[in-house]
Amino acid sequence: MILFVAFALATLSVPLAGGHLSALSRLQLRSTWLVLVALLVQVVVISVVADVIAAALLAVVHVASYLLAVAFLVLNRREPGVMLTGSGGLLNLAAIMANSGVMPASPRALERASR
Repeated sequence: MILFVAFALATLSVPLAGGHLSALSRLQLRSTWLVLVALLVQVVVISVVADVIAAALLAVVHVASYLLAVAFLVLNRREPGVMLTGSGGLLNLAAIMANSGVMPASPRALERASR
């Protein structure tokens, strides 16, 4: 739900700030497959094989998926906003690496997410 609200606010803020959403269609991002594969790997690691494969291997693969995202950021660093967006991903990576390859979450949040 929070992601939907954030997306809606971001979308609504574009015209309010004098921008045009159509500008996104002119964006020339290179090697988008890198970020798509990184996302796919993360979905598989977190949602599909989390209970089947050893936790240490999952942690390594999860962190490695961020390397694909970093490569995407480096290739597109000259595009406006890419490095700012990437800094959020790098902060996520720092939290994951500091917690043995998993994103920390409170027991209550985990319980609510499993419903």
